[in-house]
Amino acid sequence: MAVASEVSLVVKRLSAMLLFATLSLLTMARVEAALPSSVLKSGDKGDNVFQLQLTLYQLGYLTVLPTGTFDTQTTSAVKAFQTTEGLVVDGAVGNQTWTRLQAIFSTTPKQYHTVQAGDTLWSLAKKYKVTVNMIAQANNIKDADVLKIGQKLIIPLPKSVTTTPALTTAQKSDAQKAREIADSLTPELLKWSEADRLFPAKSVARIIDVETGRSFRVHRLYGHNHADVEPLTAEDTAVLKELYNGKWSWERRAVVVEVAGRRIAGSINGYPHGGTSITTNNFPGHICLHFLDSRTHETNRVCPEHQAAIKRAAQWNPEIIVY
Repeated sequence: MAVASEVSLVVKRLSAMLLFATLSLLTMARVEAALPSSVLKSGDKGDNVFQLQLTLYQLGYLTVLPTGTFDTQTTSAVKAFQTTEGLVVDGAVGNQTWTRLQAIFSTTPKQYHTVQAGDTLWSLAKKYKVTVNMIAQANNIKDADVLKIGQKLIIPLPKSVTTTPALTTAQKSDAQKAREIADSLTPELLKWSEADRLFPAKSVARIIDVETGRSFRVHRLYGHNHADVEPLTAEDTAVLKELYNGKWSWERRAVVVEVAGRRIAGSINGYPHGGTSITTNNFPGHICLHFLDSRTHETNRVCPEHQAAIKRAAQWNPEIIVY
Protein backbone atom coordinates (compact mmCIF):
# COMPACT_ATOMS: atom_id res chain seq x y z
CA MET A 1 0.00 0.00 0.00
CA ALA A 2 2.83 2.40 0.94
CA VAL A 3 4.59 1.69 -2.35
CA ALA A 4 1.38 2.32 -4.31
CA SER A 5 0.82 5.64 -2.51
CA GLU A 6 4.39 6.72 -3.21
CA VAL A 7 4.05 5.81 -6.88
CA SER A 8 0.78 7.75 -7.05
CA LEU A 9 2.45 10.78 -5.47
CA VAL A 10 5.31 10.63 -7.97
CA VAL A 11 2.85 10.41 -10.87
CA LYS A 12 0.95 13.45 -9.60
CA ARG A 13 4.15 15.44 -9.22
CA LEU A 14 5.29 14.49 -12.72
CA SER A 15 1.88 15.45 -14.12
CA ALA A 16 2.02 18.83 -12.39
CA MET A 17 5.54 19.43 -13.73
CA LEU A 18 4.42 18.49 -17.25
CA LEU A 19 1.41 20.80 -16.99
CA PHE A 20 3.60 23.67 -15.77
CA ALA A 21 6.07 23.12 -18.60
CA THR A 22 3.24 23.02 -21.15
CA LEU A 23 1.69 26.24 -19.83
CA SER A 24 5.10 27.89 -19.84
CA LEU A 25 5.64 26.95 -23.46
CA LEU A 26 2.19 28.22 -24.38
CA THR A 27 2.84 31.50 -22.58
CA MET A 28 6.18 31.88 -24.35
CA ALA A 29 4.50 31.17 -27.67
CA ARG A 30 1.85 33.80 -26.97
CA VAL A 31 4.43 36.44 -26.08
CA GLU A 32 6.57 35.54 -29.07
CA ALA A 33 3.56 35.80 -31.37
CA ALA A 34 2.86 39.28 -30.01
CA LEU A 35 6.30 40.56 -30.98
CA PRO A 36 6.34 42.92 -33.98
CA SER A 37 7.93 41.45 -37.09
CA SER A 38 10.17 44.49 -37.41
CA VAL A 39 11.25 47.49 -35.36
CA LEU A 40 8.44 49.99 -34.78
CA LYS A 41 9.58 53.57 -35.25
CA SER A 42 8.42 57.10 -35.93
CA GLY A 43 6.13 57.32 -38.96
CA ASP A 44 4.93 53.69 -38.81
CA LYS A 45 1.21 52.95 -38.87
CA GLY A 46 -1.02 49.97 -38.21
CA ASP A 47 -2.38 47.55 -35.61
CA ASN A 48 1.01 46.92 -33.97
CA VAL A 49 1.48 50.65 -33.42
CA PHE A 50 -2.04 50.94 -32.00
CA GLN A 51 -1.35 48.04 -29.61
CA LEU A 52 1.93 49.67 -28.58
CA GLN A 53 0.18 52.98 -27.90
CA LEU A 54 -2.61 51.23 -26.01
CA THR A 55 -0.07 49.59 -23.70
CA LEU A 56 1.88 52.81 -23.19
CA TYR A 57 -1.39 54.63 -22.48
CA GLN A 58 -2.46 52.13 -19.82
CA LEU A 59 0.96 52.26 -18.20
CA GLY A 60 0.72 56.05 -18.06
CA TYR A 61 3.53 56.88 -20.46
CA LEU A 62 1.28 58.09 -23.27
CA THR A 63 -1.14 60.88 -22.36
CA VAL A 64 -3.05 61.08 -25.66
CA LEU A 65 -5.48 58.50 -27.04
CA PRO A 66 -4.02 55.85 -29.38
CA THR A 67 -4.32 56.58 -33.10
CA GLY A 68 -2.33 53.83 -34.81
CA THR A 69 0.27 56.33 -36.04
CA PHE A 70 3.75 56.40 -34.46
CA ASP A 71 3.94 60.17 -33.86
CA THR A 72 6.12 62.46 -31.73
CA GLN A 73 4.08 61.81 -28.57
CA THR A 74 4.58 58.06 -29.05
CA THR A 75 8.33 58.54 -29.52
CA SER A 76 8.48 60.55 -26.29
CA ALA A 77 6.48 57.91 -24.44
CA VAL A 78 8.77 55.11 -25.68
CA LYS A 79 11.87 57.06 -24.64
CA ALA A 80 10.39 57.66 -21.19
CA PHE A 81 9.70 53.94 -20.79
CA GLN A 82 13.17 53.01 -22.00
CA THR A 83 14.70 55.48 -19.53
CA THR A 84 12.70 54.07 -16.62
CA GLU A 85 13.62 50.48 -17.49
CA GLY A 86 17.30 51.13 -18.18
CA LEU A 87 17.07 50.24 -21.87
CA VAL A 88 18.79 51.88 -24.82
CA VAL A 89 16.93 55.17 -25.29
CA ASP A 90 16.32 55.53 -29.02
CA GLY A 91 12.52 55.97 -29.21
CA ALA A 92 12.16 52.86 -31.40
CA VAL A 93 10.54 49.60 -30.33
CA GLY A 94 12.46 46.43 -31.11
CA ASN A 95 12.14 43.02 -29.48
CA GLN A 96 13.88 44.05 -26.25
CA THR A 97 11.67 47.08 -25.62
CA TRP A 98 8.50 45.27 -26.72
CA THR A 99 9.20 42.22 -24.52
CA ARG A 100 9.96 44.39 -21.50
CA LEU A 101 6.86 46.47 -22.12
CA GLN A 102 4.63 43.39 -22.22
CA ALA A 103 6.28 41.94 -19.11
CA ILE A 104 5.60 45.12 -17.12
CA PHE A 105 2.06 45.38 -18.49
CA SER A 106 1.22 41.77 -17.60
CA THR A 107 1.76 42.52 -13.88
CA THR A 108 -0.13 45.84 -13.92
CA PRO A 109 -3.62 45.81 -12.30
CA LYS A 110 -6.41 46.20 -14.85
CA GLN A 111 -9.71 48.09 -14.73
CA TYR A 112 -12.69 45.83 -15.50
CA HIS A 113 -16.32 46.41 -16.40
CA THR A 114 -19.01 43.74 -16.13
CA VAL A 115 -21.39 43.99 -19.08
CA GLN A 116 -24.95 44.88 -18.15
CA ALA A 117 -28.17 45.02 -20.17
CA GLY A 118 -28.00 47.86 -22.67
CA ASP A 119 -24.21 48.13 -22.67
CA THR A 120 -22.48 48.57 -26.04
CA LEU A 121 -18.89 49.32 -26.94
CA TRP A 122 -19.94 52.84 -27.83
CA SER A 123 -21.79 53.53 -24.58
CA LEU A 124 -18.82 52.17 -22.61
CA ALA A 125 -16.40 54.31 -24.62
CA LYS A 126 -18.38 57.42 -23.70
CA LYS A 127 -18.71 56.34 -20.05
CA TYR A 128 -14.99 55.75 -19.51
CA LYS A 129 -13.76 58.48 -21.89
CA VAL A 130 -11.80 56.13 -24.14
CA THR A 131 -12.36 55.10 -27.75
CA VAL A 132 -14.32 52.16 -29.11
CA ASN A 133 -11.23 50.79 -30.81
CA MET A 134 -9.30 50.88 -27.52
CA ILE A 135 -11.86 48.66 -25.79
CA ALA A 136 -12.09 46.37 -28.81
CA GLN A 137 -8.31 45.95 -29.03
CA ALA A 138 -7.88 45.45 -25.28
CA ASN A 139 -10.41 42.61 -25.34
CA ASN A 140 -9.70 41.22 -28.84
CA ILE A 141 -13.28 41.99 -29.92
CA LYS A 142 -13.92 41.61 -33.64
CA ASP A 143 -17.70 41.92 -33.56
CA ALA A 144 -19.45 44.54 -31.43
CA ASP A 145 -22.48 42.27 -31.07
CA VAL A 146 -20.57 39.59 -29.12
CA LEU A 147 -21.06 41.44 -25.82
CA LYS A 148 -22.97 39.32 -23.33
CA ILE A 149 -24.49 40.22 -19.98
CA GLY A 150 -22.03 39.28 -17.24
CA GLN A 151 -19.00 39.40 -19.54
CA LYS A 152 -15.93 41.04 -17.97
CA LEU A 153 -14.20 43.58 -20.18
CA ILE A 154 -10.84 45.24 -19.67
CA ILE A 155 -11.24 49.02 -19.73
CA PRO A 156 -7.91 50.48 -20.94
CA LEU A 157 -7.52 53.34 -18.47
CA PRO A 158 -4.13 54.91 -17.69
CA LYS A 159 -2.37 54.70 -14.37
CA SER A 160 -0.45 57.66 -12.96
CA VAL A 161 3.27 57.61 -13.70
CA THR A 162 5.49 60.03 -11.75
CA THR A 163 8.80 58.18 -11.59
CA THR A 164 10.70 60.54 -13.85
CA PRO A 165 10.45 64.23 -14.83
CA ALA A 166 10.59 63.17 -18.49
CA LEU A 167 7.02 61.91 -18.15
CA THR A 168 5.46 65.22 -17.18
CA THR A 169 3.26 66.70 -19.93
CA ALA A 170 0.49 69.26 -20.02
CA GLN A 171 -2.82 67.63 -19.09
CA LYS A 172 -5.59 67.87 -21.61
CA SER A 173 -8.67 69.88 -20.69
CA ASP A 174 -12.06 68.17 -20.34
CA ALA A 175 -13.16 69.92 -23.54
CA GLN A 176 -10.19 68.47 -25.44
CA LYS A 177 -10.87 64.98 -24.09
CA ALA A 178 -14.54 65.34 -25.00
CA ARG A 179 -13.55 66.25 -28.56
CA GLU A 180 -11.31 63.17 -28.77
CA ILE A 181 -14.17 60.93 -27.63
CA ALA A 182 -16.54 62.57 -30.10
CA ASP A 183 -13.99 61.98 -32.86
CA SER A 184 -13.79 58.30 -31.89
CA LEU A 185 -17.58 57.99 -32.27
CA THR A 186 -17.77 59.92 -35.55
CA PRO A 187 -17.80 57.64 -38.62
CA GLU A 188 -14.58 57.15 -40.56
CA LEU A 189 -14.53 57.84 -44.27
CA LEU A 190 -12.65 54.68 -45.23
CA LYS A 191 -11.97 53.57 -48.78
CA TRP A 192 -13.49 50.33 -49.98
CA SER A 193 -10.17 48.44 -49.89
CA GLU A 194 -9.83 49.07 -46.15
CA ALA A 195 -13.53 48.48 -45.39
CA ASP A 196 -13.33 45.21 -47.31
CA ARG A 197 -10.48 44.09 -45.04
CA LEU A 198 -12.29 45.05 -41.84
CA PHE A 199 -15.59 43.47 -42.91
CA PRO A 200 -14.73 40.15 -44.61
CA ALA A 201 -17.19 37.60 -45.96
CA LYS A 202 -19.16 35.59 -43.35
CA SER A 203 -18.73 38.27 -40.68
CA VAL A 204 -21.46 40.31 -38.99
CA ALA A 205 -21.83 44.09 -38.69
CA ARG A 206 -24.40 46.50 -37.33
CA ILE A 207 -25.83 49.13 -39.66
CA ILE A 208 -27.16 52.42 -38.25
CA ASP A 209 -29.49 54.49 -40.40
CA VAL A 210 -28.29 58.10 -40.24
CA GLU A 211 -31.72 59.68 -40.71
CA THR A 212 -33.60 57.74 -38.02
CA GLY A 213 -30.92 56.27 -35.74
CA ARG A 214 -32.53 52.83 -36.17
CA SER A 215 -30.09 49.94 -36.45
CA PHE A 216 -30.05 46.35 -37.65
CA ARG A 217 -27.47 43.61 -38.12
CA VAL A 218 -26.25 42.15 -41.39
CA HIS A 219 -24.23 39.15 -42.50
CA ARG A 220 -21.80 39.65 -45.37
CA LEU A 221 -22.17 37.18 -48.21
CA TYR A 222 -19.59 38.22 -50.77
CA GLY A 223 -18.88 41.02 -53.25
CA HIS A 224 -15.61 42.22 -54.78
CA ASN A 225 -16.59 45.78 -55.76
CA HIS A 226 -18.75 46.39 -52.70
CA ALA A 227 -20.25 44.29 -49.90
CA ASP A 228 -23.33 42.16 -50.54
CA VAL A 229 -25.10 41.75 -47.20
CA GLU A 230 -28.28 40.16 -45.85
CA PRO A 231 -30.24 40.89 -42.65
CA LEU A 232 -29.11 38.52 -39.91
CA THR A 233 -32.58 37.75 -38.48
CA ALA A 234 -36.25 38.32 -39.24
CA GLU A 235 -36.19 41.14 -36.67
CA ASP A 236 -33.36 42.83 -38.57
CA THR A 237 -35.35 42.50 -41.80
CA ALA A 238 -38.33 44.16 -40.13
CA VAL A 239 -36.21 47.16 -39.16
CA LEU A 240 -34.80 47.46 -42.68
CA LYS A 241 -38.29 47.37 -44.18
CA GLU A 242 -39.52 50.04 -41.77
CA LEU A 243 -36.72 52.34 -42.97
CA TYR A 244 -38.26 52.14 -46.43
CA ASN A 245 -41.84 52.70 -45.18
CA GLY A 246 -42.80 49.05 -45.58
CA LYS A 247 -41.80 48.76 -49.26
CA TRP A 248 -38.55 47.51 -50.75
CA SER A 249 -36.72 50.21 -52.68
CA TRP A 250 -33.49 50.92 -54.57
CA GLU A 251 -33.28 54.29 -52.81
CA ARG A 252 -29.82 55.01 -51.37
CA ARG A 253 -29.66 55.66 -47.62
CA ALA A 254 -26.75 57.05 -45.64
CA VAL A 255 -25.66 54.57 -42.98
CA VAL A 256 -22.91 53.98 -40.46
CA VAL A 257 -21.40 50.49 -40.26
CA GLU A 258 -20.21 49.27 -36.87
CA VAL A 259 -17.68 46.48 -37.32
CA ALA A 260 -14.38 45.40 -35.75
CA GLY A 261 -14.66 48.15 -33.16
CA ARG A 262 -14.87 50.82 -35.86
CA ARG A 263 -17.58 53.06 -37.31
CA ILE A 264 -17.44 53.48 -41.07
CA ALA A 265 -19.51 55.73 -43.34
CA GLY A 266 -21.54 53.74 -45.87
CA SER A 267 -24.61 53.63 -48.10
CA ILE A 268 -27.25 50.95 -48.74
CA ASN A 269 -30.19 50.28 -50.99
CA GLY A 270 -33.26 48.44 -49.73
CA TYR A 271 -34.22 46.04 -52.50
CA PRO A 272 -33.68 42.27 -52.11
CA HIS A 273 -31.90 40.72 -55.08
CA GLY A 274 -29.41 37.96 -55.92
CA GLY A 275 -28.27 35.17 -53.65
CA THR A 276 -28.81 34.53 -49.96
CA SER A 277 -27.49 32.14 -47.32
CA ILE A 278 -29.93 32.69 -44.44
CA THR A 279 -33.36 31.10 -44.84
CA THR A 280 -34.96 32.28 -41.60
CA ASN A 281 -34.63 36.07 -41.97
CA ASN A 282 -37.71 36.67 -44.17
CA PHE A 283 -35.53 38.33 -46.79
CA PRO A 284 -35.37 36.84 -50.31
CA GLY A 285 -31.87 37.93 -51.31
CA HIS A 286 -29.32 40.53 -50.27
CA ILE A 287 -28.74 44.29 -50.48
CA CYS A 288 -25.72 46.33 -51.55
CA LEU A 289 -23.53 48.08 -49.00
CA HIS A 290 -21.15 50.67 -50.46
CA PHE A 291 -18.15 52.48 -49.02
CA LEU A 292 -15.92 55.29 -50.29
CA ASP A 293 -14.79 54.59 -53.89
CA SER A 294 -16.59 51.24 -54.08
CA ARG A 295 -18.13 50.27 -57.42
CA THR A 296 -21.20 48.50 -58.73
CA HIS A 297 -20.81 44.91 -59.85
CA GLU A 298 -22.63 45.25 -63.16
CA THR A 299 -21.05 48.42 -64.54
CA ASN A 300 -17.81 48.44 -62.51
CA ARG A 301 -18.38 52.17 -61.97
CA VAL A 302 -18.63 54.37 -58.91
CA CYS A 303 -22.27 55.20 -58.15
CA PRO A 304 -22.67 58.98 -57.52
CA GLU A 305 -25.82 58.45 -55.41
CA HIS A 306 -24.09 55.97 -53.11
CA GLN A 307 -21.02 58.19 -52.79
CA ALA A 308 -23.16 61.22 -51.90
CA ALA A 309 -24.91 59.20 -49.19
CA ILE A 310 -21.55 58.00 -47.85
CA LYS A 311 -20.31 61.57 -47.49
CA ARG A 312 -23.51 62.48 -45.61
CA ALA A 313 -22.91 59.55 -43.28
CA ALA A 314 -19.40 60.76 -42.56
CA GLN A 315 -20.89 63.98 -41.13
CA TRP A 316 -23.27 62.13 -38.82
CA ASN A 317 -23.55 63.35 -35.22
CA PRO A 318 -24.03 60.20 -33.09
CA GLU A 319 -26.51 61.40 -30.49
CA ILE A 320 -29.34 58.86 -30.67
CA ILE A 321 -28.99 55.23 -31.68
CA VAL A 322 -31.84 52.70 -31.44
CA TYR A 323 -30.41 49.21 -30.93
